[in-house]
Amino acid sequence: MSTAKNNLTYAFTSKNGNKCDVRIWKRNLPKSSLSISHQKLKKNKICKASTGDASSSSSELKGSEIAEAMKGTNVIIVGDDGAANSAAAHALSTALGYSPIVTETVIEQLTKMTVQELVEEDGLAGLGGVEFVVLQDLASYTRCCVATAGGGGGAAARGDCWTHFFGAVTLWLDDGSEGSEDLPQREVYQQAEIQLKVAPAAERSGEEWTASMVKAALSGIKTMLDADEQITGKKSLYVRLGCRGDWPEFKPPGWDPANPEVNAEM
Repeated sequence: MSTAKNNLTYAFTSKNGNKCDVRIWKRNLPKSSLSISHQKLKKNKICKASTGDASSSSSELKGSEIAEAMKGTNVIIVGDDGAANSAAAHALSTALGYSPIVTETVIEQLTKMTVQELVEEDGLAGLGGVEFVVLQDLASYTRCCVATAGGGGGAAARGDCWTHFFGAVTLWLDDGSEGSEDLPQREVYQQAEIQLKVAPAAERSGEEWTASMVKAALSGIKTMLDADEQITGKKSLYVRLGCRGDWPEFKPPGWDPANPEVNAEM
C-alpha cells in the first residue's frame, strides 16, 4: 500500500507555536482533488421526523438496499450533541455497511491534543479551523458516515463549511434542549436535508434510542431518494466539480465564485 496514495497529511500550528505534521490513514476510499470555494448558502428542503415516527416496514428500511441506492454518497451528521452525533455515525454506518468517521477523533490524532485542550489553547475558532480542514478532505471520500463536533463550536456551525456538505446526505440531530431555539447555529443546521427530532441526552436509553434513531434516519434517507431519483448523481457531480458552492444549480465548468471577472465572460 502506497503511503502517498492512502493517507492524508495535515499541518497544524497552535498559538504557542507547536507544530505537527500528521498522516491519517484513509479507509481504502477514493479521493479526488478539490478546488474549494465559499459562497452564500442556499436553502435545502428538510425531511423532518422524530425517532418515534419511522413507521415504514422493515423490508422498506433494509440498510443494504438503501446503501445500494445511495451509490456511495456519504452521510454527514450535525447537531450540538457531539456524543449523539458519534453514536449515530457508528450505528448508521453499521446499518448501511459504511465506515464511521468521527471528526473529533481525527482532530485529536492531528493535533496530539484532546478537543478540550485545543479549545482551551486556541478557542472554538481553533477547533472549527482544524475540523474545516478535515471535512474539506472528507468531501471526496465515499461510503462514510461522518460525525461532526457538537457544542456549536465546530465547523458545521459555520456557514462556509457547508459548501463541502452538499455532496453528502446531511442529517441534523435536533435534541430541542431548553434554550436551544435561540442558538445561532440552528439557522446553519437548517441547511440539513433531514432533520431528526431526538430526545435530550438524559432521556435516551442506549440501544433502544440508537435503534429508533437508525430507523428514523433510514426512513428520512429513503424519502429523500424517492423524491428525486437523480439526487445521488447530482451530489456526485457536485463533488467532481470541486464543491464550488453552486448547489443545487450547477454553473458551467470553469466557473469560480472567487473570480467574477472570469464568470462574466461565460
